[in-house]
Amino acid sequence: MDEKNRFSNLLRQLMTLVNLKNYTLARALQYDVSYISKWVSGRMIPSEKTAQEVLHGISACVVDSAAPEPLARLMQDYRVEDPELLKLAIYDNLKAEYE
Repeated sequence: MDEKNRFSNLLRQLMTLVNLKNYTLARALQYDVSYISKWVSGRMIPSEKTAQEVLHGISACVVDSAAPEPLARLMQDYRVEDPELLKLAIYDNLKAEYE
């Protein structure tokens, strides 16, 4: 599986788990929804120039958007007990799949 698809698959899984819509993420990141759609589909990934900022934004939006049950599942999956640590763990995971 190529790197773009690994990043896109992770992004799609995270968004699905917390029921995060493309337009909600786009608004949080101040991007056009078409970019989010391309990232999720694997047709494109964030540019290297903006990747760090975008990945931090995605992590924060995923955690902040999560209802209690999906949030608990994410914290269990990432083996953290604090939402701020979860944001960092998700960022690290996204970054690893991006690179």
